[in-house]
Amino acid sequence: MTISLLPRSFRARLVGAGLIVGAVVLGLLFITNLLLIERYLDHQTNARTEASHDPLTQVFNRRAFETHLQAVLGDSATHPVVVLYIDLDQFKAVNDSCGHAAGDELLVGIAQRLSARVGRRFLARLGGDEFGVVLTGVDETHGAGLAAEIIAEVRGTPFIWEGRSYRVGASIGVASSKAAGLSPKALMIAADTACFGAKELGRNRVRLFDPNEEYFRQRDEDLRAISHIDEALAAGRFVLFQQRLMPLSEGLPAHAEVLLRVRNAEGGIEPPGAFIRAAERYNLMGYIDRWVVEACCRQLAAWQAQDTAPVVGRLAINVSGASLSDERFPDFVASTIRDNGVDPERLCFEITESCAIASLEAALGFIDRMRKMGASVALDDFGSGLSSFAYLKRFEVDYLKIDGLFVSHLDRDPADRATVAAMVTLARANGLRTVAEFVSSAAILEACEGLGIDYAQGFHCHRPEPLAALVPAEAC
Repeated sequence: MTISLLPRSFRARLVGAGLIVGAVVLGLLFITNLLLIERYLDHQTNARTEASHDPLTQVFNRRAFETHLQAVLGDSATHPVVVLYIDLDQFKAVNDSCGHAAGDELLVGIAQRLSARVGRRFLARLGGDEFGVVLTGVDETHGAGLAAEIIAEVRGTPFIWEGRSYRVGASIGVASSKAAGLSPKALMIAADTACFGAKELGRNRVRLFDPNEEYFRQRDEDLRAISHIDEALAAGRFVLFQQRLMPLSEGLPAHAEVLLRVRNAEGGIEPPGAFIRAAERYNLMGYIDRWVVEACCRQLAAWQAQDTAPVVGRLAINVSGASLSDERFPDFVASTIRDNGVDPERLCFEITESCAIASLEAALGFIDRMRKMGASVALDDFGSGLSSFAYLKRFEVDYLKIDGLFVSHLDRDPADRATVAAMVTLARANGLRTVAEFVSSAAILEACEGLGIDYAQGFHCHRPEPLAALVPAEAC
């Protein structure tokens, strides 16, 4: 039994005080937990917002757009879906001339005006200066009407930066699930394609996707071609062929031009054909050029390791305008040659006259870099430009490949003969070797010899063959 020496009243007050302290502590713990829960919920909300919203403009981002589009397309049988693909016109000019801060402010302002215009409809920034809107339960006509309102809204208010006024517009592509299908990817590609078509028509306009229109049929073929290119690059289905050049004078070294072919799904070999045009249009030629350079260097290195000599001393590789304009391409070529231990003198790089003139400074730099390294350079399709003769003095190349347009009737067209004769005279004066392309008959070959052309190339001389055919069978 415990006996307390404290008075009963004091003990009562002490117990009461303890209860009060306990209540206060419990209250503080409760409030703390509430604050922690609130902070956690805020964090979760912010995390969801960051995952679904563009941090700059605060509208939805591309991921949220695609997720929403997938969801609404599930009901599109009863509620048609229309996508608006919006690409700002003249945004790059503002961003480049005024800086990224101006570009960001412009995008924020555009997003706010778009939000006000589209109301409760789903708006997202798809990337860069591109936005998208999803409409449900309406047709293309309604979508085109809203698109026209958006263009008027964007163009209606100039962008002011540091006291200067800039006018920005918009090109908009409109595609419906009825026309493009129920795949989110297909619907977005269709709207994007229509947007590109609007830009090609002059910008600041609306274009509706119509799968039966020739423009969109061609674009669909291009997209299939691009897919073909991606698959060929990934699966290693590109194959190198070559076409030998015939020397027309004794003592001239033998050369061959490298050609690209594709192995199809059945194992057959196809020329690149239409998909090269698509590759040029969609900036994929740079990837193809790099693949060809690497493959050629690997093959030359393999022959060297096997102590096998091909029947030609030099391989000519075509360089596209995209690679010519790529300031990193010369370094790539140099490092690839070095890494494979290839003699640069065994390579020649062909650039077309039109590409060289279009990217004059880049072409001059590329030519200088390759020749200093020990490689040769050929100016292809010479004569196709309006100022061929005027530019020739600036291009310090080794070979002049005469455009087949002047060669194909050389045996019977006096004007072509006179033009080619002038080209040959000019080439000799500049210390260049000449190559006649499209030599398809004995009569044309004889005319080339009579004009003093150094090399002939065409089906009459040599047909395209696999690159391996350059090594004699007994050497394999």
